[in-house]
Amino acid sequence: MNEKSNNALLDELGLPGGDLALHAVITSGISYAAFIRLAKLLCIDVTKLATCLSITPVVFENRKEVGRFTAEESDNIYRVVCVFSAAIVFFEGDHKKAAIWFQSKVKGLGGNKPIDILSTSAGGNAVIEIIQRLEHGVFV
Repeated sequence: MNEKSNNALLDELGLPGGDLALHAVITSGISYAAFIRLAKLLCIDVTKLATCLSITPVVFENRKEVGRFTAEESDNIYRVVCVFSAAIVFFEGDHKKAAIWFQSKVKGLGGNKPIDILSTSAGGNAVIEIIQRLEHGVFV
């Protein structure tokens, strides 16, 4: 992944660059405000994004009230950030194209939409693998 584009996305979300600083934010909980900014960049409804991350509506409402997510939820949110950053690089910096692709069925993902399989690390790895294959002209 292009570190420069990842840092730019982190800046847009109000998250720090650098692994140790990110670790601290993730363990203390990514803010609800950063989650809202991520949903806007993905052009997706916040409740849909929460559902994609296996966050139930009741829990999501609680996170909204508290203002941050748990460490585990934050790690899942960060996975989306990393994969989205890779998609942005593939689409040469075009957030909109990356967001559209994120919500489109991809043959190489078994017809799944990338956003729909990011609730697990394995799903995130599968999306990254597809992006890498596409970057190298291996169409699936």
